[in-house]
Amino acid sequence: MLNVAIFMGSLCVGGTERSAIALASSMNQRGHRFSIDTYVGGPLLNEALKIGLDCRVHNHLRVFENMWSGLRSTYPYHLYVTAVKALEWRRQGIQIVVNTCPITAIFSEVTRPIHGAKVVCWTHYNWRHESQNFHKRLLRRVSVAYRCSDTFVGVSDASLAAFVEDLCLSQPSTKIYNIVDITHASSIAQRDRNLIVWIGRIVPLKQLEHLIWAFLFARRLNPKLHLKVFGTGAPDYLDSLRRLASELDVDQYVCFVGYTNQPFAELASAGAVVLCSQHEALPTVLVEALAAGTPFVSYNSPHGPWEISDRGRAGLIVPQNSIVELAEAMVRLTTQPVLYQELIDHAQCEVLPRFSVNCICTQWEEVLGLLI
Repeated sequence: MLNVAIFMGSLCVGGTERSAIALASSMNQRGHRFSIDTYVGGPLLNEALKIGLDCRVHNHLRVFENMWSGLRSTYPYHLYVTAVKALEWRRQGIQIVVNTCPITAIFSEVTRPIHGAKVVCWTHYNWRHESQNFHKRLLRRVSVAYRCSDTFVGVSDASLAAFVEDLCLSQPSTKIYNIVDITHASSIAQRDRNLIVWIGRIVPLKQLEHLIWAFLFARRLNPKLHLKVFGTGAPDYLDSLRRLASELDVDQYVCFVGYTNQPFAELASAGAVVLCSQHEALPTVLVEALAAGTPFVSYNSPHGPWEISDRGRAGLIVPQNSIVELAEAMVRLTTQPVLYQELIDHAQCEVLPRFSVNCICTQWEEVLGLLI
């Protein structure tokens, strides 16, 4: 039996958080003991507790937009809290600590003499792009923490390759996709073929202003279209998106819903799912969309969409930042039933089996088993 602590920055809305909860729950069902430790709670904390996960949270710490300035001002306190966690891990017999973000990687490595567990870096970051925004001293600390880990797990081929190359990683590294429960039926909800859905963290790197502009152009070709945006995030950015929708006179067709605890139902009710991020590592929402029977259109963002789409055979991929082509693809998905079905059929046969619970859990058991 594996005794593992997944160490996260928060349990806010996002693919990383959903993937961690799904992994912990699935591994526990296979007889292992997986728990979640996080500095900050969030909307997904209640979801994790409802399914019986052991979650330990310190809600008085914050997640910072400026990671370096925030960490620098609270470093002693983060270190203290992590040291307390490390003592708990030792008492509970935790064998392996799995980090999901740079901050937890730093502090789990610093406190390794206390907890004595093996350390795994499970990265959902696009290192080549995210690291450009890091302060130099933070970049140095994160790089050291990653290189000191016992093994490294990436969520897509391209993102893992970038990590290995840029950080000159010498330890074992493995690609393991995020778990998606593909047993969800695509008939969860009544499908509206004219509904476009976006789900995720509402932050600037997701480029939702591109989505609103593309939606404006798409409605000129299909006036029946309407858009729902699910998620929480940066309040100022969300306000700017509402203003843009109003200025473009599409605000009556665009609904900013907020957080949803039923992403599969929302995805299954849509005619198409859209992603227009600057960059990703592996956008979980695209796999969830395919599992819900809904095809997607996405920018060819580095990395993930091209890999998930099986080179464009399970989803429509358009050039990065091409708003017009994004709009045209949205119209194609919502007006061409044959294309729609071809994409979903390919996804069910060739793509979704790679993300099955059994497949992913088996890979994790193999990787973690080698450390014990």
